[in-house]
Amino acid sequence: MGSLPGAPAAAPFYLGDLLAEAADDNPGMTVTTNHPLNLVDGGRDRREFTVAELAGVVDKTAHRLYAAGVRPADQVAVIMTNGFDVVLAYVFGNPVGA
Repeated sequence: MGSLPGAPAAAPFYLGDLLAEAADDNPGMTVTTNHPLNLVDGGRDRREFTVAELAGVVDKTAHRLYAAGVRPADQVAVIMTNGFDVVLAYVFGNPVGA
């Protein structure tokens, strides 16, 4: 479906921004996942995380990607089993534009 004639262009939407906003508005809100998260420190033993904790993981990992040389428009490959970890891995690249 295209845009309506004369409508302003939509701003890009990033899941990482949504997570960061949720962490700002309600940092203690709990997210329950379908399995433990391998990408979160100590996440292998639990399935409940706060949005602030997940936003912190995204921010920390985005900084690591940038420090490793990842820049806007770079492609980043992720190989892992399907689950919420894949969503987090996708979000990691958003802050650096990859």
